[in-house]
Amino acid sequence: MKVNWQIETPTPTRQLRGDSRELLNGLLGSLVTSPDSSSMFWQDIPHDEEQQQQEVEPLEIHHREAYEIFLDQMRLQGAIGVVRKLKLFIVGIQLEKSEFPDQVFVFDSRITEFFEEMKYVIAAHTFWNTETQIQGAIEGVEKYVLLKLEKYVFGVNPEEFDMNSKVTKRFKILQAIVTPDHLEVPEACRNELVLSLVQEELRRMNQVVAPVDKVDCIVRAISIIFNTMSISSRSKRSAGFGADDFIPVFFYAVLFANIPKLWCNIEYIRKFRNRDALLSESGCCFSHLRSAVEFFMKADASSFKSMKDSEFIGLN
Repeated sequence: MKVNWQIETPTPTRQLRGDSRELLNGLLGSLVTSPDSSSMFWQDIPHDEEQQQQEVEPLEIHHREAYEIFLDQMRLQGAIGVVRKLKLFIVGIQLEKSEFPDQVFVFDSRITEFFEEMKYVIAAHTFWNTETQIQGAIEGVEKYVLLKLEKYVFGVNPEEFDMNSKVTKRFKILQAIVTPDHLEVPEACRNELVLSLVQEELRRMNQVVAPVDKVDCIVRAISIIFNTMSISSRSKRSAGFGADDFIPVFFYAVLFANIPKLWCNIEYIRKFRNRDALLSESGCCFSHLRSAVEFFMKADASSFKSMKDSEFIGLN
């Protein structure tokens, strides 16, 4: 079974009715003329005089969460233009969806195009000067937007929903026949506690919203495996371990983790996580998760050690 990683669905276009257009125009006017307004669209990023004079202390950067730093920056006078762009984009999608609540919208391309636009806006802005500051702001934009719009884009594509059902069904069948021996999982990593910790981190993807936080769950899961294998390697005074040792453990953990909406999570991360960030070590971890799903969706008896063809009857 060939897995298509690039599901694309045309984005429907709609025109807002007159009353909604008037509402949007009113919001635009308030955002442009009243940056310190107490309206609902400014409540989570306030701009009072004291905050406008604040500066983010360099020494604090190492002691605070990156997203909190981003929100602090958004409260400063110099970032008002960026805040306006964020609010207008989010409100536009929310209004469009509220206008046609029963319509299935695919906002994927609009959001990714907005992220690309904001990269240039932030890079050209005088408020962010260093590469670290620019990347931090780009990360903040991604998280802020998707915290607001996740319910409009996560798992709503019918093709993704259908594929997620196929993945779930396939995994359930494989769970009944695949053992650690079939995947040649090292003895040191067959410990139920270790596997349960890995699987708990993977399932945690459904408890967070932002793509970066979902990827962090994968990274932590893989770190548990590597730490376990490293300890085992030192205790046995062996030469170490490599991908041939790690991959079976991770794949086995993924198969039995029973991750809700696994495929939807993968597609969500693929579409909305910063492409540059996915070229890093965390992106490599995400690739391992995608590879695990692809492996099990394509696997036959020959993919496993000492498995008979008869055990695969009815799988495909």
